Amino acid sequence: MNKDSVDIQEKIKKELKRKPKETIPHDVLHLAIEDVENKKNGLRKAAQHYGIAKTTLARYVKNSKVPTPEQFLSVRLTPEDIWPFPNAQARKQLVCGRKPGRTRILTSTPEKEAIETAEAIKSIKAKIESLAVQEF
Repeated sequence: MNKDSVDIQEKIKKELKRKPKETIPHDVLHLAIEDVENKKNGLRKAAQHYGIAKTTLARYVKNSKVPTPEQFLSVRLTPEDIWPFPNAQARKQLVCGRKPGRTRILTSTPEKEAIETAEAIKSIKAKIESLAVQEF
């Protein structure tokens, strides 16, 4: 026999040995959980009394955070729980410091001349704007 066929046969045997999952009625499960939480019965006795597996009941008791109607009415809710306060807006970035620019090699003559002309144009525009403001 091949190893693959043996593996397949073992998987089939395991599937046949598995029991189908039992569905527990919700009301029975709820009663069993209440008995355990109210300390009316222990976990083992409640599982035997209601016909539920002990580990299954333990898992449901551990995860049962659903409040009963009496507990739900006793919970205090504040308006913030229902409609929380809005978050503050992000802070504005202050413009200060050095402006980001391109890295340049200033020893190159064409590059250096381009930078000087750009700065000259900038200074001329600033002078024109200051004269225009003074006239008004």
